Amino acid sequence: MSQTQELIHVAKKHMTQNYNPAPFVLERGEGVWAWDQDGTKFLDFTSGIAVNSLGHAHPKVVEAIREQASRLSHVSNMFHHKGYIEMCQKLCDNSFGDHVFLCNSGAEAVEAAIKMARLYFHAHGENRPKMIATHGGFHGRTIGALSLTANPKYKVGFEPLMPNVEHVPFNDLAAAEKAITKETAAFIVEPIQGNSGVAVADAGYLKGLRELCDKTGTLLIVDEIQTAGGRTGKWFDHQHENITPDIMPLAKAIGGGMPLGALVMTKAVSEPLKIGGHGSTYGGNPVACAAGLATWEVVQEEGLMEHSVKLGNQFMEMLEGLKTKTDHVESVRGRGLMIGLVLNCEARPVFERARSAGLLVTLAGTHVLRILPPLIATQAHCEEATTILERALTA
Repeated sequence: MSQTQELIHVAKKHMTQNYNPAPFVLERGEGVWAWDQDGTKFLDFTSGIAVNSLGHAHPKVVEAIREQASRLSHVSNMFHHKGYIEMCQKLCDNSFGDHVFLCNSGAEAVEAAIKMARLYFHAHGENRPKMIATHGGFHGRTIGALSLTANPKYKVGFEPLMPNVEHVPFNDLAAAEKAITKETAAFIVEPIQGNSGVAVADAGYLKGLRELCDKTGTLLIVDEIQTAGGRTGKWFDHQHENITPDIMPLAKAIGGGMPLGALVMTKAVSEPLKIGGHGSTYGGNPVACAAGLATWEVVQEEGLMEHSVKLGNQFMEMLEGLKTKTDHVESVRGRGLMIGLVLNCEARPVFERARSAGLLVTLAGTHVLRILPPLIATQAHCEEATTILERALTA
């Protein structure tokens, strides 16, 4: 039995079986590349599901982690530390936000968003039990976040979930208008639904939601967990629509590969939160903040948001070209370097053939390949990925 086989055997014996990992063990990465412990090289266009925006082991991020870990790796929230303060300032300076709560993950950020929406109306003496989310939306797997997530397959065995949640069709303002009432605390929406196949909000949809929420005093929560950090050409995707949310959960790319989540809020939303009202032991730890700040700096200094738009457009054109090579491509959609390749066949066999040929992408539903290159990818990397996908589609 090889070392890889031995490790996978141990994994099956001791790990919970709630994941379906690839049949190899990744050992190291550098830039857009990853290697398993047998030496097989992969072009990693998953970015850890939109986490590793600078690819693997970026020198500035590695140095920031090393330097911070050598000085201070963890303190409780009984004390200030510089990284937490600077991360909060960075998020506020580049968004609508006035105040930020740091945590460890997207699900935690969404749970905090639910609490803050409830607390806001409690402080104002209003009874608003209802929350609205969209079909196709994914907000996490903890009980509150799962209640907002629409797909029923994630909910089997975990009911009863949080009550008073209604789901309406994505990109349907008429349905939203009918659902939003003065009993609605918040409407939560992703500007691009990653897990449902990279479905992009129509132009004007987010603006329309903002207007509908304003009419009833409902809070608008824009879930930017997958889209934040420059991947779509802005720090936050809703900025393409020039709207102002009330609450914004974040995670993934903001931590530069380390566990970091955030809830960005207006002052009006955050003011009711008092000492002891919410917390996180590890949230905003010094090492994660150092990695996040270093990542932010590189994205800004190297113009990677602009690069994401330019390269994303080029890459989507390449993928559109696959329509002339195969009948299996239905459409290409997305923004920047968040791309969905929509197929008219089952996506899993294509996904597996691409992986066997050295390209790592993700599945988003049964018929979509979700492609999330690191922001440091080049045209040559995208051309290589397109060639591998062509072979996978025509095999």
